This record gives sequence, structure tokens and C-alpha cells, in this order.
Amino acid sequence: MAAAEGRPGACAQKKHAKHRTHPPTPPSPLASAWDTLFWFAILVGMSGQLNAAGVVGHFASTVGDALAAASLTWPAAAVLLAGAYWGLHYLFASQTAHVGALYSAFLAMMLGAGVPGTLAALLLAWVSNLFGSMTHYGSGQAAVYYGAGYLSLADIFKAGAVSAAVNAAVWLGLGSLWWKAIGLV
Repeated sequence: MAAAEGRPGACAQKKHAKHRTHPPTPPSPLASAWDTLFWFAILVGMSGQLNAAGVVGHFASTVGDALAAASLTWPAAAVLLAGAYWGLHYLFASQTAHVGALYSAFLAMMLGAGVPGTLAALLLAWVSNLFGSMTHYGSGQAAVYYGAGYLSLADIFKAGAVSAAVNAAVWLGLGSLWWKAIGLV
């Protein structure tokens, strides 16, 4: 019999040791930081290439023509374009890359649809701040939180969905009333 098994309670400790659960050990902060930096650099570069290749300009032209053909009122066009701008963030891994690639194109589409300039610029700026919580790659902060290992991927997507629903309700409901009160709408 091993010496450890001769101690009082040693058998019980050994019996229950396999049933203990420990939280996963997060990766080192340095490894997470480098991962974030490398992915961010790659994705910002890809965003620049989309612009340089004319993909964003073509998209803006096509959507602008479709909006003109649909004869939407400017409030409807503003909500539609802000929603599309928000939803397209699933294709971008950083707020910087997304804003750099799409902000000016969406601003031009909103202005072309008759949305007042200040409102269009502020609406896109507000949406640009809201979509950072959508995914684990939605912003630099989200990547760091996910990379630390404290939240599972499923939990991050659940939280992003809840955040999106709450933000949409607040910004479209209360926000539109506030914008009207201060004269933006």
C-alpha cells in the first residue's frame, strides 16, 4: 500500500479526484495579444484590398441604384442602410476595417437617398460603435475577451444576439424619439 493511501481520507480524495472540474486554463496573455495583433493586421489589409479592387465602390453603386429604383422615403432608406451596415459587420473582423471599407460608401448612399447629412453621419457612427459586441472578432476588445478563454464561442454569440436586440430596441425606439426632440429628424 502506498504511503499516501495510508492517510485518513486519502482513499476518498483519490475516488473523487476524477470528478473535480476545473475551469480551462486560459492561454497566456502574450499569446492572445500576438494572435489579436496578427489577425487584426491581416483583416485591415484585406479591407484595404477590397477598396482598392473596387468591390466597395461597385457595391455602393449597385445598392444606390436599387434604392433609387425602389423610391423609398429617406427615413426608410436610413433604417435599411443602417441595418445593412450593421449586418455586414459579420464579414469584417474589426471595427476599423469595417469603417475604413464601408463608412464612406454607406454615407454616400444615405446622402443620395435624401437622408440629412448630420443624421446620416451620426447614425453610421453610432452603429459603428454598437456592432463591436456582435461576435468574438467584432472588435479588438471582443477578441481579447474571447482569447482570454473565459467565455465560450456559443456564449459570445448568445450575448451578441441579446446585445443586438436590446440595442436595436433602444436606438430605434427611444433613440428616434430623442433625435426628434433635439431636431436631428
